[in-house]
Amino acid sequence: NGASNIAGGNLILSAGPGKGTGTSSISFFTGTTLSSGSVLQTPTEKMTLLGNGYLGIGTTTPWGKLSVFTNGISGPAFTIGSTTATSFIVTNGGLVGLGTTSPWRTLSVTGSSDLGTNALAGSFTATTTATSTFGGALTVSGQATSTFSKGISFTGFSSTATSTGTKGIDLSGGCYAINGTCVSNHDAVT
Repeated sequence: NGASNIAGGNLILSAGPGKGTGTSSISFFTGTTLSSGSVLQTPTEKMTLLGNGYLGIGTTTPWGKLSVFTNGISGPAFTIGSTTATSFIVTNGGLVGLGTTSPWRTLSVTGSSDLGTNALAGSFTATTTATSTFGGALTVSGQATSTFSKGISFTGFSSTATSTGTKGIDLSGGCYAINGTCVSNHDAVT
């Protein structure tokens, strides 16, 4: 045939019809690579699509629209990206990484991020020498010690902005400056 556009056809998988409260599902089986070529592989169920639309990977009983069961795997549970550039990863231990393949906390973000108008955290740790910018207010409260090893710089205050240190400011080094002039350092008030 000389036609330039030919449809290749569709593959349709269909479970058998149920009756009454009966259900149907589609199961995907694959064989696991063996160490010897003389033993026949035994296919096992790797993925299940239930009649209610729930898809399970590594489980025959998915508990949500997409359920990934990670017990016994050595690699990541879920990734978006490629082998050379991963944008999003969930490790088999449940850690989530954005812009990193090695998340070190429950949520690890590498690169710039925007947390919107409000972010609440038990602690904030900057792990690089990059500048951290807070466009609104930075509120530090509680009984913990807050350490700013590279100092704090306040710029662009409007006439309504305020800074309050109700528990004081303890300088362990450097100085407290107003408009670039040191008015106090860790040794004495000038």
